[in-house]
Amino acid sequence: MKTTTGWGADVDALHEFARFLEDHGAKFLTLRNRLKGEVDNLDWFGPDADTFRHSTGKHATDLVGLGVVCGELATILHQNADAQAATSAAESLVGFGAIGDLVVFAGQQLANSMREYLANVAIWDAAFDRDLFRLRNGSADEIGVWWASLSPAQRLYYLQSRSQELLQLQNSSPELKGLFESAYRESRADKLPVSSESLDIHAELNVKVVKLTADVGGKITEFADGHAEVELSIGGEIGATLSAKAGSGGEVSAGVGAGLKRVYKFRNRADADAFLAGLRTELTAIDGGDAWATATAGATGLVASQVIDLERYMDRFDRISNEVSGHVGADASVKFGTPGAGPSAEAKLGAEFGLRYDTDTHTTTAYRKMEASAAGSVFGVGAAASVEMETSFETGPEGTTMTLSASIEASGGLNLHAALNNIAPGTPGSEMAGLSEMAGVRASVEAKVDLKNPQVQPYVAAYIAASGTGNPALQAAALRELYRFAEVTVQVDGVVNTEATYGVEGVASVKVSGQVAQTKLIYTKPPMAGFVNMLKK
Repeated sequence: MKTTTGWGADVDALHEFARFLEDHGAKFLTLRNRLKGEVDNLDWFGPDADTFRHSTGKHATDLVGLGVVCGELATILHQNADAQAATSAAESLVGFGAIGDLVVFAGQQLANSMREYLANVAIWDAAFDRDLFRLRNGSADEIGVWWASLSPAQRLYYLQSRSQELLQLQNSSPELKGLFESAYRESRADKLPVSSESLDIHAELNVKVVKLTADVGGKITEFADGHAEVELSIGGEIGATLSAKAGSGGEVSAGVGAGLKRVYKFRNRADADAFLAGLRTELTAIDGGDAWATATAGATGLVASQVIDLERYMDRFDRISNEVSGHVGADASVKFGTPGAGPSAEAKLGAEFGLRYDTDTHTTTAYRKMEASAAGSVFGVGAAASVEMETSFETGPEGTTMTLSASIEASGGLNLHAALNNIAPGTPGSEMAGLSEMAGVRASVEAKVDLKNPQVQPYVAAYIAASGTGNPALQAAALRELYRFAEVTVQVDGVVNTEATYGVEGVASVKVSGQVAQTKLIYTKPPMAGFVNMLKK
């Protein structure tokens, strides 16, 4: 407010300053939710980086404290403004010097409150651990009395920093349980996918019994907090194939392969789309055709320069994963009928063992994957189903995690095939083109167990021992014990698959496939807690 004696602060000015503190307090809390994820993704490694990351939790706590203190200061200012409103207009006017006093007062309150808050955090954490052990099997009334005994600042800290553990209080009243679940959903928003689109190109060349394959893929995923991630992959495999009869009958193949996968993170889908548009421009620039006509060396140099430009373009963006992998695998398939000419069916069973190493996060993953699929069509109407199961052990700077995952997908739609005229009639596998459009549902389950937890280790040893016996009953019993300590996620997606195939089956072919998935449902179970509906609005 401008007065004839200088700048002043009246009731409106105090309320405005209080709202300023409230707005920035909320920003501190929002920043806290993003801090750890951003720090974890920094392209920085070594002892200093580890120390810095270790302190992230403390800094995140500081931000929660700032948010709480700003809220408390705003309350003080609102109360003073209301009190001043009861006085006369002349008395309520504060002179220029009072603004400085107000700022000094706010700064002193902020410093004092922060010191008090940080001192309390250590006490709160210790008290929470004791209370959690005591109340895990407590009644709803006991949990309600405990929650009511906490200060507002203490409750906010627990909701922001200990939401996963709060869910372990499974006998909470419906009101408290809803509050705990809402806080947990907010804390997990950056990990919950809501939609994805993918495009994959698979090329295959068969020379007698030798089989060469190459794969290029891209995938964009949007998450509940609004950010998007782009996954780019390339890989290849060499192996041997034994066929009973090309195009119909049985086939067995085995091979070794390697791959590279990168993941980039963006603030939103628009930024991810802009990255992909620029990437397409860079890729189309890699063309050494004219130079090749002049001199092979010149073309090679030109292409190498353009590849370097492509790498520089990609280095401008936030890469959160750079994974190299190697694997060995084998599969067997059987086919009946001729696609496009009548009823046909195909069944396939495969196994893969491999290693993945992420050069950005310094994590190594050993995995075992089993796949089974079946598909069939009758005069253009097709159906397909697949099951995939994977067991993996990921080891990194933060310890080892065991993950068990399984997915089931079922779809149906049009499965159209046509043979090109330039293929000689009667040639085995002469189908030159195939096109299918399938819509369906995919359900997946993933369970993660933190192996560095001392409580978990005896049960992991029991599971490994049971797996070695081949006794399903022993394995199931060990898994039931591990389940209590697992973070389990159940996800259901609606999917649309489009696939086009060109080439001569059993000789050379290229398959282009795309998938659009929309997440319909996500349930997750934190360790020692029950399931939470993560997509609940």
